[in-house]
Amino acid sequence: MIRVSVRVACRGVGAAVAGDRGLDQRGHGESDRATSYERNDYIADVVAFHRHLGVGPVPVLGHSLGG
Repeated sequence: MIRVSVRVACRGVGAAVAGDRGLDQRGHGESDRATSYERNDYIADVVAFHRHLGVGPVPVLGHSLGG
């Protein structure tokens, strides 16, 4: 099976929205395997990424993880 990170698969959308910045879902794409995959972990990932960028308020687009 060919695996492609979301960042790579959505490069055109990402470039239009965020330039060269992208965030893979934990444990997927180019991200390392995580010890936990709880909802709060995903939220913490996005918060940490946002703080790392040092930008103000931004729109956030999400989707269902299923279940």
